[in-house]
Amino acid sequence: MLNRKYISLVLLLPILWVLIACERVIELDYPPHTPKLVVNGLINPDSALAIELSASQNAFSNQEHELVENATVKVFKNGIHFLNLEHTGKGIYRSDIKPEAGHRYELQATAPGYPAIKATTYIPVPAALHEVHPTVGPPSSSGSTREPTTNVSFVLSDPAAEENFYLMRFFTVDSSRFFKVAFLRDISLNESIPVAPEFWMGSSSFYSDRLFNGQALRFMFNLGNRPDRVTYITVGHISKDYYHYMRTVGKQSQGDNTNIQPVQVSNNIEGGIGLFAGYNSFTLELK
Repeated sequence: MLNRKYISLVLLLPILWVLIACERVIELDYPPHTPKLVVNGLINPDSALAIELSASQNAFSNQEHELVENATVKVFKNGIHFLNLEHTGKGIYRSDIKPEAGHRYELQATAPGYPAIKATTYIPVPAALHEVHPTVGPPSSSGSTREPTTNVSFVLSDPAAEENFYLMRFFTVDSSRFFKVAFLRDISLNESIPVAPEFWMGSSSFYSDRLFNGQALRFMFNLGNRPDRVTYITVGHISKDYYHYMRTVGKQSQGDNTNIQPVQVSNNIEGGIGLFAGYNSFTLELK
């Protein structure tokens, strides 16, 4: 009588041979990568003009991030040459001059070995807020202590006949129980009336005026912060480029969901990659 182990091995060998024989290595012919300039530039009236320049890389590259340090960077204001940004090290180009609200700025940059790039953005005027009122809110629905919360309301007057975009962030100052070090702690937004945020990026909520264009709309928020603590609210009036960039970054970050179609991050750099966008923000201190 044949050994059962021997019979099993004889039957298994052809199956293994078929599996091995079906394996085939296919080498994909990827087009060569042409490096482009990558811009990282958010400008606002509270800071001197500055951008970072780097080089794009092949998707399969494992090289370190390459900074571009030999570029010529020009800035135009309302179509007229305004200034040149000087390289200050590590791919950072800056000036000592701050941009002004209500003006358009164009960035032009050239560097040996890369296509020339340009991008245009604008600095919005500050968001028009008034009638700001903090009040005591209802007890929180989470936790065993059910501490009272903070209600905040204000009127946002949106300019008519133009697209406008806003970001809002709520935070407070806290300290570590063990290290006694102060830090900024984001506050949870429990409710937003009458308009809910269109999307979130980190702790910032983003809105467009498509539902309230040209209106003076009263926003009301319930925040997860005790009324006896100081609440800070940052309100930013942001450019369209900034808004769409953050929106697409948020959508791309959900790429591990197989039910979501891949999203390409918004890019406003002609001839290159990245973002050159403006914003104008201020922070309210409420208690």
